[in-house]
Amino acid sequence: SRTFHGDRAGAEARLDELVADVRAGRHGDAEITLGALLEVWLDAVHDDLSPTTYNEYARLSRNLLAPSPLGRSPVRKVTSADLIAFYRAMKRSGRAVNTIRNVHAVLRGALDYAVLAEWIDDNPAARARRPRGERRAIKPPTPDQVVALVTAAAAVNAELAAFLRLAVATGARRGELCGLRRSDVDLEARTLHIQRAIVHDGDRLVVKDTKTHADRLRKIGPNAAIALRDHLEAMDKRAADVGVRISKHAYVFSGRADCATPMKPDTITTYFVTLRNSVGLKTVRLHDLRHFRVTQELDAGIPMPTVSEGAGHANSATTAGIYAHGTEPSSELAADVADDLFG
Repeated sequence: SRTFHGDRAGAEARLDELVADVRAGRHGDAEITLGALLEVWLDAVHDDLSPTTYNEYARLSRNLLAPSPLGRSPVRKVTSADLIAFYRAMKRSGRAVNTIRNVHAVLRGALDYAVLAEWIDDNPAARARRPRGERRAIKPPTPDQVVALVTAAAAVNAELAAFLRLAVATGARRGELCGLRRSDVDLEARTLHIQRAIVHDGDRLVVKDTKTHADRLRKIGPNAAIALRDHLEAMDKRAADVGVRISKHAYVFSGRADCATPMKPDTITTYFVTLRNSVGLKTVRLHDLRHFRVTQELDAGIPMPTVSEGAGHANSATTAGIYAHGTEPSSELAADVADDLFG
């Protein structure tokens, strides 16, 4: 096992040496601890993971796994029984089941890497039972609550109101709405081309593809299209007032007058939390507007594959698994369900 001392730059230099040694076969497998393996694996998969996923995996690896007795164990001595015991200890200590599942994902990925590198013969995580995930009940806001939120936003922050209108109209994820550019919008056809997302990577913003790595075209209703047109015109006026122009590729939501950079997703969430608290809806999350849209479509009898595609899920099974017990029959058409709230 190797322990890194000194400042961050020195530790990173030592890590680079470790990665080079392991890849060159100069680091005997008998010496490789699980903690060291995790660092090598994180380095290898950095560019393949979204910033959000990478940062979470790195946090779990460095703060939870590496300092533990398991993390200090030689990789070749780690068994399935060791992993199961680690999961059980986490559960007894009060760790959330989803956190334990994420730890399992980290271990399985790192140990798969060790198998490919021929440092171990098989992956003990493949035989360790993954803890069952927690199924959070879907409780979308009611139509009256959605109207109350958007109405309150319109009175204090027109840009937030426009964002919430699109969240309700599309069911898009927060980062996807922040990633919308003007070139993605066709007001005449009333469509939005959702093809990227904005995510936080520490103090910086990163533009990435959607969660499922697939773009989609989302239809919006006439009232939502009017609200979006009004928002874009307001942004044009804001830019003209300070003597700048907005590019056709500018972001739909931006804190800059020229809309050249996207609105930070966390900024939108901060605005929303303040808003929802002000109207007495402290349990409603921004993401619940996505749940509202999807459940309204399902209640309207829209076929599951259509709903799944519009929501940007990987497949219908994902949609069914999340919303199987969260809908009641209704007779509205999907394109008008959310839009009619504001007609």
